[in-house]
Amino acid sequence: MKPATQRFKVLWLLAASLAWCGTLIIVRTAWTKSFDYAFLVWNLALASIPLFFSTLMVWQSRLLLRFLFGFLWLLFLPNAPYIITDFMHLRTLTSGPIWLDVLMLSSCAATGLALGYCSIIQIHRSFNSAGKPRLGWILVILSMFLSALGIYLGRLLRWRSIDFFRNPFGLLADIAERVLNPFAHYRAWAVILGFGTFLSLGYLFLTLGCKCPLTTSARRDFAEPVKQT
Repeated sequence: MKPATQRFKVLWLLAASLAWCGTLIIVRTAWTKSFDYAFLVWNLALASIPLFFSTLMVWQSRLLLRFLFGFLWLLFLPNAPYIITDFMHLRTLTSGPIWLDVLMLSSCAATGLALGYCSIIQIHRSFNSAGKPRLGWILVILSMFLSALGIYLGRLLRWRSIDFFRNPFGLLADIAERVLNPFAHYRAWAVILGFGTFLSLGYLFLTLGCKCPLTTSARRDFAEPVKQT
């Protein structure tokens, strides 16, 4: 399959997933006559930003712009897997049927992960194309644990990606406090290591596990029939 055709199909799948999530949110809103989960629309929009910046990065030939878009990609990347943590709202937002809420949150979380992984794959392939596969893997694994850090900062400390520009010193101070005093903030490290490992395993399965055949050889009765002479 040609790369352009493959990219087109992936974009269509992502668009279909976003449309499915939007449909579920509309159905849930109409069913319950409440906007409890309307925030998922905004979260999905934020989850799409990393793919936007990774696409700009791989299309750029100027080194300075590649660094700029690469930094913005990494800064907004945690927004993609962040939707996983929205499952916590199941305990408090109970106006709708539980099966619908689980279906809606699962769909949104899976779509967020897909958007994030697609952006990471773009960055990873750009390093492979440049003849730097080891550096690419280092960046990939590092980005997983930095995303987990972003999840912790966003969900528990309520920092946002844009706060890096609004209040950089406050944000960096909170990060430094947890780096310098890890035992006093063991819960932060539990979240970072837990989600970082989860995201890394998901990416490894997506990129390596799916390439492995499930069977070593075809059964004889499924093979093409032998022509008799």
